[in-house]
Amino acid sequence: MDTAHDVRVVTPERIQNLPCPPTRLLGRRAEIARAEELLGRGDVRLLTFTGPAGVGKTRLALEVASRVSDAFADGIFFVDLAPLSDHRLVLDRIAQTLGIVDGGNLVILERLQRALWNQHIFASLRLSTDLPGPSVLRNVRTCCTPFPRCQPDRGSLR
Repeated sequence: MDTAHDVRVVTPERIQNLPCPPTRLLGRRAEIARAEELLGRGDVRLLTFTGPAGVGKTRLALEVASRVSDAFADGIFFVDLAPLSDHRLVLDRIAQTLGIVDGGNLVILERLQRALWNQHIFASLRLSTDLPGPSVLRNVRTCCTPFPRCQPDRGSLR
């Protein structure tokens, strides 16, 4: 790699930044089992939990992330995108959370692609109703090599 375009990931070899949930998760055994099953498949790169505000999508995603953490050698990350109202800031927030710095004159998309190329990570993305879902998903899908993501979203819980 050209040193002007080197990208560094400033994290320990394996990181977990999941917030500690304030309460126990009650029920949801079927949803957790199904999510674990789907994340164990090699062809699943994106798992979305949908439902109205307050039904526990983020809590469910955090529970699933903590249960599958040993399967991801390079770490588990929680990326809170809810405070953002501009979808153009999504990739910057992901890079910041994952500890991706430098990159010279590379645009953020290229920095993420280079930093995550051979990483086996799990990222749980918490979205907001203010972010246009398709734009966010397009940004996330194009920035990364296949790594599972557990994404709480608005809509109906499936």
